[in-house]
Amino acid sequence: MKSSNIRAFLAVDVHENLTKKIIKVQNEFNELDVKIKFVEPENMHLTLKFFGDINKFKIDQINQIVARELRNADKFTLNLKSIGAFPSINKPKVLWIGTDKNRSFTNIQRLCDNGFQKIGFSKEKKYNPHLTFGRVKNSKNNEQLINKLKQLNNITIGEMLVDEVTLKSSELTPSGPVYTNLKTFKLGTIKHRRTVISDENTKNDNISLGND
Repeated sequence: MKSSNIRAFLAVDVHENLTKKIIKVQNEFNELDVKIKFVEPENMHLTLKFFGDINKFKIDQINQIVARELRNADKFTLNLKSIGAFPSINKPKVLWIGTDKNRSFTNIQRLCDNGFQKIGFSKEKKYNPHLTFGRVKNSKNNEQLINKLKQLNNITIGEMLVDEVTLKSSELTPSGPVYTNLKTFKLGTIKHRRTVISDENTKNDNISLGND
């Protein structure tokens, strides 16, 4: 029997004007003789919280927490800047673009995370906002990749207005993840757009840690 659980995460989508600039960054890495799986423009986002596989009951709890915690949060401007890699630039596996130190972004993450902890999710020990733009598939010509990362380390992508956050589902497929917006929350109001989800299992949930 197919599981009715949904792989979900909370995120801020990247504006189209910045995704075009990020594509140019991806193209620079694409010129290297390195195998990298790049994130599609429509999937570019900054994750606030990854929940793993959860059921409708847990999703409803998450929706209530986000609506409550963000109803008084103001929209703000976020600057995407700098390039790095996990676990490190010298051992790159995941390529990312960072942000400026933004108190508003940190505050909404902290407020939501405190609420999520009350319903059974582990609290983030150290949250570093970032946008993943590529994943390295092997270590061939790693020196080329490291040099490019260092060359573009201090790059500035640009600013975007953050006026909403979105709860998303993630379906893993052979060609990559497929994201679907479940609910979008406007900053500064409890009004939101909703996509109805059906789930027969509302008693138990299976929380797993991982990446969206």
